[in-house]
Amino acid sequence: MYASMTSYFKFVVSSKEDIHEITRILERLKIPRDRVLLMPRGKDIRELRRYARIAWDLCLAYGFRYSPRLHIEVFGRSKRGV
Repeated sequence: MYASMTSYFKFVVSSKEDIHEITRILERLKIPRDRVLLMPRGKDIRELRRYARIAWDLCLAYGFRYSPRLHIEVFGRSKRGV
């Protein structure tokens, strides 16, 4: 199977160990690393900050892109319609 070169793939990260599953998926689907975004888990600002550094460090180590959860940074929590 081959992933479209116009697609991006976002993974939610909550631990360094998540990288094992992510890399297995990327290898299986032949997804280039520049098409991958990692987003920290978090439904509120406290939880988001807890996992943001993990996601950031994995992005730097593996050449992925970082996807912030701006709505949580701005509003402090995840809320429908915001």
